[in-house]
Amino acid sequence: MTGTRQKCARAYWSLRSAHLERAQELPDAAIIYGKANYDFDESLAVDLELLHAPSASSVAQVVRASRELEILEVNEPLGLDSLPWTLAALTAARVSARLQDRRVRVVSYAIENRDPFEEATASTTKARVRKVLERMSSRHLVKHIDRIAFGTDGSAATYRRRFANDLPDETTVIPALPTTCSCLTSPQQSGQQLIFVGALTTRKGFDVLLRCWPAIATELPNATLVIIGKGVLEPEAATLAAADPRVRLLIDPPREAIHEQLRFSNTLILMSQRTNRWREQVGLPIVEALAHGVQVVTTTETGLADWLSEHGHQTLAPDSTDTEVIAAVVRSLQAAPASDEVLASLPLIDGRLAADEWLFTSSGLPTQPR
Repeated sequence: MTGTRQKCARAYWSLRSAHLERAQELPDAAIIYGKANYDFDESLAVDLELLHAPSASSVAQVVRASRELEILEVNEPLGLDSLPWTLAALTAARVSARLQDRRVRVVSYAIENRDPFEEATASTTKARVRKVLERMSSRHLVKHIDRIAFGTDGSAATYRRRFANDLPDETTVIPALPTTCSCLTSPQQSGQQLIFVGALTTRKGFDVLLRCWPAIATELPNATLVIIGKGVLEPEAATLAAADPRVRLLIDPPREAIHEQLRFSNTLILMSQRTNRWREQVGLPIVEALAHGVQVVTTTETGLADWLSEHGHQTLAPDSTDTEVIAAVVRSLQAAPASDEVLASLPLIDGRLAADEWLFTSSGLPTQPR
């Protein structure tokens, strides 16, 4: 298996379209990935060097074969699903560099705001052993990372509680906020369009929307709903769209169609719900909605909850009643600020790009968004 001849590489266990879009705006770097995410759009990979490494052994081979590698970005230490794969990449980079008498800087971008090790003790011996190994592996990974950029204050607090003195000296917090999307050329919002983008699952709160829409539609006769995504609740979404002419369902459409619908939307709803092994870190639909000047109704589970509340968006407790959710959506659709106001609250530099610049520069001086 061959490696990259580029000096920078990003090792992502799960590759999604957002990674590819962002890579088009960044300095050249190879992307090593384990698997493609459900929203992976191959057309976005044009002119990018992608190296598929689906196992721990294969990613180790790719990194070891990358003789000129100077900087390697790895998955964050609290990303438990990717730990074995990420540790293999890290170890290969360190050992290979040592044998060649050179140095590889290892960096990471962290947005996890759920500490998986605070959960109740595992019930079986096998689960307990796994938890111990995961805890040791996470700490080992933290100790061998040179720089960590946190995308939210919640993530930074979680890591500081868990790893205390093991964090690298070089850390910074750069909020994961977007800039105005390049597809916006003029104001296009019209009417009262509510939009849902994401996996059609209970953890994304899609069941909450299904329950609340009839009341929202009754209270706001001119409101419309666009549902974009795919998932286990697709049949329920299709039933709603077939029964209500004010509802449109787009199953896994191309990126251009998503952007088009966001341009004409007034409010995004994403009622994220925590599960035993997952909590909304940021929420890509939230970031994309903000980039299009769209108001957001979501839960306090997202790491951007404080920022959203401070800037006039609706953030609710995850266990809010349907009545409270309906009221929040109605308020947003009736009185949401114009898209220009939402866009004016965003930074001058995309938060993820600013974090990347800090991670990969030699100075280590963070770029502070507005």
